[in-house]
Amino acid sequence: MFSALQQTWRRASIDLARNLEIGCSSFLADLFVMRVCNTNRALTDAYKKIDEICDTMNLSSVIRGQAKHNFKSYDEESKKQKKKIPIDPVLTSCIYIACREEGFPRTMKEMCAATTLTKKEIGNAFKHVQELIKKTVQPMKASDIIPRFCSNLNLDGNVIEEAAKHICQAADALNITEGRVYTSIASAAMFMACLLRQRNPKHFRSCKQISDATGAAEATIRQIYKEMHAKRHQLVPPDFATKEEIDKLPEGGGGF
Repeated sequence: MFSALQQTWRRASIDLARNLEIGCSSFLADLFVMRVCNTNRALTDAYKKIDEICDTMNLSSVIRGQAKHNFKSYDEESKKQKKKIPIDPVLTSCIYIACREEGFPRTMKEMCAATTLTKKEIGNAFKHVQELIKKTVQPMKASDIIPRFCSNLNLDGNVIEEAAKHICQAADALNITEGRVYTSIASAAMFMACLLRQRNPKHFRSCKQISDATGAAEATIRQIYKEMHAKRHQLVPPDFATKEEIDKLPEGGGGF
């Protein structure tokens, strides 16, 4: 039997234990809420940054949504990793991947122009993000970006676009442009196609105009065009120009 004093101490101990348990639970609950709020705030801030970059690049809501999905996947996986990298290159990489996934690829140069990041910073983050979210993005080909470049140049219809894509693919098959940057290859192919339609203002753009629209240096475009010129009969689609027209293509692009 407990004495009255012992019973009093026992009740006090039980009450204290209960209060401590309640207090501890309350603290843990508050800590959990704080963590959830911080996580949600971090995601909200990241999504806002994605929207800002997408606004700068004029990207669609579909690409924005995919970029946010990519980042959420990255955010969940990165918590399991010790390696931490700056957030801005990660967000830019998520957008870069989303553009490729949705069929509207952007170049690294364009990603750099839309941010304050270097190609190296984005490239390093891109490899890390791609590995973490388990998405394999194939290397970009010159033919992938021709549709957008043609659109930027306001070329009528898809006549030049289809011819230039054919030229790029044929040049790749013949290893003519091996080691060259895809934007320069695309530009040279467009230049060749435009020269074959120079009498039609709707289908012709000069080397300088193409350079301004694609960002490829004019001298580089002409150099790659010259390399293509030697195999021009194997590159130009047979239904795009006659043999005589292809024969007459100027070796260095003429004064255009």
